[in-house]
Amino acid sequence: MGAMTAPAYGHVLRPRWMLEEGIWFLNHGSYGAAPRAVLDGQSDWRAGERTRDSSRG
Repeated sequence: MGAMTAPAYGHVLRPRWMLEEGIWFLNHGSYGAAPRAVLDGQSDWRAGERTRDSSRG
């Protein structure tokens, strides 16, 4: 079994969220900020829904 590396935590992951610089956010639990990747996916999904709905009539 190979050596395991520790997962990234803290400031290294901050760019993955749309958090304002200079503000300390204490909780990203169940009701915290969503990561950029989730927001991007949500935006893509909504764009697809609008396109599909507009073609219905």
